[in-house]
Amino acid sequence: MITKICEYCGKEFKAYEYDVTRKYCGKECYFKFMRGFETSKAVKNCDYCGKEFYSNAENRKYCGKKCSLNIYKSICEYCGTMFYSNEKTQKYCNSVCSTKGIWSNKGVIAVCQCCKKEFKSMYSCHIYCSHECRIKVLKAYRKSKKAKKIKICKWCGKEFTKESNTSRYCSEKCSRTAENIKTNQSLLKSNNKLKKCVVCGIKFLAFSQKKIYCSEECKYKNAEEKRKKNFIPVSKTLFIRNCKYCNKEFETYIFNKVYCCYECNSLYFTQKRKDILNNKFTGNSTFTKKCGFCGNIFETNIPAKTYCNEKCREKFNKKKENDRRKKRLESIRRSCKFCGRLFAVKSTNQIYCNQICSIQYFNAKKNINTMKT
Repeated sequence: MITKICEYCGKEFKAYEYDVTRKYCGKECYFKFMRGFETSKAVKNCDYCGKEFYSNAENRKYCGKKCSLNIYKSICEYCGTMFYSNEKTQKYCNSVCSTKGIWSNKGVIAVCQCCKKEFKSMYSCHIYCSHECRIKVLKAYRKSKKAKKIKICKWCGKEFTKESNTSRYCSEKCSRTAENIKTNQSLLKSNNKLKKCVVCGIKFLAFSQKKIYCSEECKYKNAEEKRKKNFIPVSKTLFIRNCKYCNKEFETYIFNKVYCCYECNSLYFTQKRKDILNNKFTGNSTFTKKCGFCGNIFETNIPAKTYCNEKCREKFNKKKENDRRKKRLESIRRSCKFCGRLFAVKSTNQIYCNQICSIQYFNAKKNINTMKT
């Protein structure tokens, strides 16, 4: 370390050997010296704002950037106020005065086609003095155009306003009926024969030989008639019962039916769920139950609960899965690779009936390999 003296404050400070060019003890002394505080005796006045400032530079005229940017004094040609700017050629103080001044000096005198007043505009193509006059003329033009668009329908003869130049019919119905007649006429010219509907007996033109019905309504009617003829009840005996929800009498062929309609069924189950939820959250009623896995007795507010805790529930599910897997594997039977006896499979990869057969098979394989060598 080297000891040095600060050139600004005169205090001693320590510096590293490689930092030989260092002159100041810290950043504060360095910035004060560079800005010219206290050391520079040259006091100057700003040419723009007139404030006093210190500086070492001889040619400096302004205290900061704001004052240096606003160099040139000039008077606005539109409003007459004095302003400062960088450019000598600037004529207006802001954008508003510039637009107003350009419009006042330049432009063409024209007459409005709507209100017939004289106005100035920058361009000779301007016809209207304002936006309101332009909208008024457009609305009048649209009304006149709509009056011209009225046409007579070629099918029904009614008057309608056309949306496009190619429109001929007042609605989709008229257009479809006209198109269908044209197609029918073209088919009659060809050798296609007329067919008779199976349901209503009306003659119609068929595009294919398989078509039997003139419309979809006839098709659905025929399907309903067939369904009624071929309907066979579940049981020949007719049951008379009372509904579980509304207690009304009803007749059914189904022996398991309890509700008279679908609405009673849904209302019964919604009421049942509400009762369960009320018991669950209020805790008015408690149920004593036996666990389905461990057999311990426990009390709950939930009537559907069957296990005392989550561990018992998980263990029961695992046991259930293992039992299902065993049953599935017991149904599969294979012949042993060594002895050829049938056996029930315990896993999908099992080939031998037991461990003895597997050991004997590998020993026999080794003996055969040794004999070959």
